[in-house]
Amino acid sequence: MIRRTPRRPARVALLALLAAGSLVACTAPGPAPVPTSAPTASPAPSAPATETATPTPAPAALTFHPEGRIDDFPPNAPEADVVSYLTERLGAGPETLDAEYACEPAGQPGRFLAWPGLRLFVLTTDPEGGETDPYVGGWSLHDEDGGDPASATAEGLRIGDPEERITELYPAAVRGEGEPGGERWWYTRDDDGGYTVVAPDEGAGATVGAIASGYYCTAG
Repeated sequence: MIRRTPRRPARVALLALLAAGSLVACTAPGPAPVPTSAPTASPAPSAPATETATPTPAPAALTFHPEGRIDDFPPNAPEADVVSYLTERLGAGPETLDAEYACEPAGQPGRFLAWPGLRLFVLTTDPEGGETDPYVGGWSLHDEDGGDPASATAEGLRIGDPEERITELYPAAVRGEGEPGGERWWYTRDDDGGYTVVAPDEGAGATVGAIASGYYCTAG
């Protein structure tokens, strides 16, 4: 930026003209002093651009399939892979409810793991009873504080849905007989297996309280 310095000769010429005017009557006034240029104001510094933080999108809800499958895992997926995946997605590792049996009443060797609203059934024997690497034999969703309400079956059934939603999504679903008091048990079947759905009726209409697939145990 260039600043212009006022020119001093303009002031000297002005004083000379004023003196001459006082001596000669009726003399026209001298020319006005030449204006000087005002200093150019410096532009205000611009504020640095503020970067807008892009929010990290939340991961999509987990999807639960027949045959005890979760998201893109195949049936009987290795325990380590599924547990690592769920721990990252859910933000915490599971609680081991039973380290010896996947379901104590049945005495099936394995593990019974739990996150809020989700149970995982890990087995350590094959269908013939031979020992094998631990694998996920099944899952179940439960009406429980802390569970993800967006988690659903591949067809869209969620915990808390009205009972009518079961037959809407699974027209061939069969309601069980001899159910415990206040609970309605439904069984869906298709080419890929199916689900067991429990719909408790607590007086305000039956709603889905548990969904399970694969190896299933009613233990809490």
